[in-house]
Amino acid sequence: MADQRRESAEVSRSAQERARLGQRLREAREYLGLSLELVAEQAGLMPAVVASLEGGRKNIGDAELERLAHVLKCPVAALLADDEVAVSDAPHDAAYRALFRSARDLGDEDRRQVLRFARFLEQAGPAPIPAEDRPEP
Repeated sequence: MADQRRESAEVSRSAQERARLGQRLREAREYLGLSLELVAEQAGLMPAVVASLEGGRKNIGDAELERLAHVLKCPVAALLADDEVAVSDAPHDAAYRALFRSARDLGDEDRRQVLRFARFLEQAGPAPIPAEDRPEP
């Protein structure tokens, strides 16, 4: 019950702060090529709520912000920063960028499949190194 109250507790932000946060949420989502509906589903929010957040029309609780940041692979601090650093300017390696460029052309269901596979890999731990790639003892 306390968790539900914590999730619904919204941090009061100015209209300017809400607009900046909304812009960064949208920018991160679009950078990853994700639909608003998919982000909402993965964060456990209604699409209308995510749309209101992106439009700067709604305050957001800390728990919801953390879930969105997790889905968008973006630190909460980057979403809330006062400076004008773009979320998409965050350092990512070439494989990361290539993966999301490729995913941009996929349909929502295919992206969900990729996300499920990524979560599987995350839980499975590091892949074993093939014998031919191991250093000599």
